[in-house]
Amino acid sequence: MFGNLGVHVHRFPSGRFGFVGTLPASLGDAVLATRNDVMAGRAFRGGDGRIMTIKFPTFKTERAALAFARARVVEVSNA
Repeated sequence: MFGNLGVHVHRFPSGRFGFVGTLPASLGDAVLATRNDVMAGRAFRGGDGRIMTIKFPTFKTERAALAFARARVVEVSNA
């Protein structure tokens, strides 16, 4: 039932590429959370007490997304 878990590169309707699946925090960057992040349950309290969320980048090409994941030592399932 859950055979396709992991990190995958996906082409979004905008034409940009990004990551979907079980994403490790190392693929994103911690930034200050907005009220929407808090209300949607995407926020957490950082070590310094600030309310943070993880934002994941998008890329112009699939190759750029894969290079980014490899640089952060994350295995992509559909590479």
